[in-house]
Amino acid sequence: THETAALVQNLYSMTGPDGPVLGSFIAPTLESTYSEAAGFLNLTYHFNSHFELQAGGRYSHNSQDATQTTTYDAQLAAIAGVVPNPQVQSGSSGQGVWTYSVAPSWHFDANTMTYARLATGYRPGGPNALPPTATPAQVAQFGSYNSDKTTNVELGVRSTLLDGRFSLDLAIFHVDWKDIQLLEQVAGFGINANGGTARSQGLEWNFAYLATEGLTFQWTGAYTDAHLTSDATSIGALSGSSLPWAPKWSTGVDGEYKHAVFGGLNGFIGATYSYVGRRNTDFGSAATPTGQLEVGSYNTYDARLGVENGHYRVTLYGKNLSDSRGITNFTQFPNAAPYTTVSVTQPLTVGMTLSAKF
Repeated sequence: THETAALVQNLYSMTGPDGPVLGSFIAPTLESTYSEAAGFLNLTYHFNSHFELQAGGRYSHNSQDATQTTTYDAQLAAIAGVVPNPQVQSGSSGQGVWTYSVAPSWHFDANTMTYARLATGYRPGGPNALPPTATPAQVAQFGSYNSDKTTNVELGVRSTLLDGRFSLDLAIFHVDWKDIQLLEQVAGFGINANGGTARSQGLEWNFAYLATEGLTFQWTGAYTDAHLTSDATSIGALSGSSLPWAPKWSTGVDGEYKHAVFGGLNGFIGATYSYVGRRNTDFGSAATPTGQLEVGSYNTYDARLGVENGHYRVTLYGKNLSDSRGITNFTQFPNAAPYTTVSVTQPLTVGMTLSAKF
């Protein structure tokens, strides 16, 4: 892959809280390129009809280049007493990494199996767009962020029961994180930074049940305990702090009824309920002793109605029917400006889709 990107920001000057915008006072632009090449190999060996082993490895190498140019409006810079000369910062990085996975599985019979999986994961680092007021020390510390790596262990069971009418998928997981990538603020700018170590572990489930011909129910959910296991000194986060935006509980229930109507068409009607539990915001996002704020849980309700045959499907849908305002992002800027930004779930939405299979 070869990718190019440009992050352009305009910081405006104003006469006062309710005054008109005078112009673009500062305009930082971060231009970057990202290139990666990778190769992988997966193998599966069947020891007998019950036991098999999957193993795989992947090597990838990425290279990045970034240049940040900050320009000033000459007139406004003169008013502010700032020299309007453009500032240019540039840097590059490159890294190679191996990841692997090992997954044995045991089939008790045609309907039930248990499995285990050990795997490593990786996310590349990259450049940050820093504010023009960043000090040389901040540029050296936050001008870029490093990759983070995970080691994942999963144990699970999958089964189909009641002559195929009931299925279950249960798994427990444990993830160890190294150099975890977290959000930080530098002079009011949100940037990526590296913390120390973290851990995420819990339980996931998926149950499906065919109650009668055409009527199906599905219940999915997860319990997750995700927190830092060492201090992240660069962002002031302490060991034991909850990872941002990771709810302990989340679940969803879905039901659908399908029945033949006319001309080879099947009609269907369905509904979905979803719950997302309480979560903590990003580190450094709130003026609290921990730098985080707990935001409340929220529920959403969706519904759908339509017809389909073997090739086409027409669906009329409604999403977030209760018009819930669940918070999905929250940031305070206590050191830069007295304001807060909040993002919420998509409001009540009604629409239609048409899909075709070829």
